[in-house]
Amino acid sequence: MIDIGIAAEHFCLQAEELGLGACMIGWFDEKKVRQLLGVPKNKRIPLLITIGYSDDAPREKARKTTDEICSRNRY
Repeated sequence: MIDIGIAAEHFCLQAEELGLGACMIGWFDEKKVRQLLGVPKNKRIPLLITIGYSDDAPREKARKTTDEICSRNRY
C-alpha cells in the first residue's frame, strides 16, 4: 500500500505539472466502481484518482523557507 501511495503521489504531481487537477479518493463503494469499470472480482481497487481541468484558477502557493521548516543538530 505504501508503494501505491508513492506512485499515486507522483501521478498527481505529474498531472499538476501538465496543468491538470487531480484528486485522490480512498473512500468509495468498491463494488459499484468494480461494476462500472468492469474490474474482475479477483482484483482490488485501493484508490481512485480523478484527473481533469479545474474551473477555478490555481491558488497562490505560500511556501515557508527551508530555515522555517528545517533544523540541523537541534530540535
